[in-house]
Amino acid sequence: MHRERRERKAVKATAFLLAGWLATAAVSRLGAQDAPESAADSEEVPTSPWRYGLEFGLNGAAGNASFLTLLGGVELARGDDSRYSFESRASARYGSSGAETIENWQQIASSLRFRGWSRLAPVVSVTTTRDVRRRIALQLRSVGAVGVQVWKGGGGGSSLDLDVGVAGEYENFTTEASQAAGAGEERSAFRFSLGVQARRPVGPMAAALKGNWRPRPGGGSDQNLDSEVQLSTELLENWSLVLRYSILWDEVPPPGATPYDHKFGILLRVALWRS
Repeated sequence: MHRERRERKAVKATAFLLAGWLATAAVSRLGAQDAPESAADSEEVPTSPWRYGLEFGLNGAAGNASFLTLLGGVELARGDDSRYSFESRASARYGSSGAETIENWQQIASSLRFRGWSRLAPVVSVTTTRDVRRRIALQLRSVGAVGVQVWKGGGGGSSLDLDVGVAGEYENFTTEASQAAGAGEERSAFRFSLGVQARRPVGPMAAALKGNWRPRPGGGSDQNLDSEVQLSTELLENWSLVLRYSILWDEVPPPGATPYDHKFGILLRVALWRS
């Protein structure tokens, strides 16, 4: 009975994450529509900076170790220009080893960066996560920051940005006691947030780095850190190969979970269209 309750909560949490991403994508898509054409002033149709993509991957093994992991994601993004940049990614991982589930993770991450004040840029981001292995039924994190563009290379292919701000966190997680009772526990925290974003072409590849450190004021060692390194290279016109490595460190994880987690993925990305 308790297992059925947990499964129903898992389905609701997954549906909440997907619905949130679809709503974000729909609102952003409406904002991307061009004004109605009044006259054919030019034969060339301006290209919208909005991009849409799909990525998927598969890891597996058999023999001494037997497991299967599925990776997938959908991305909506607007490139960096003089006004603002936007990115939203819905990702999921699911893996099994025999009858045991070794990975069950979903996340929606969205960020909006304004470019109205020269090198300074207000930044807003919202991330929702569900991670069964870390006992997290729902984690919601919102960040408000001021970004500083430290450096931008010629042609816009290279850049380095630093973000300084504050973050609010909410977690609904399970412990052995709450799992037996069929209920979850909650906690929330206010944190400082320091982020870095960098990208640079490396020969035929594009390298990107994202990192965030969030200490809790007056919380002693209560801090968390996440970082992601990505290499991508174009295979065909709309297809590219992506290698992604991420690290998560939570000094005070939910009871029963370990502080350290890392993930590695090899994915194929297809550009669905560029409006």
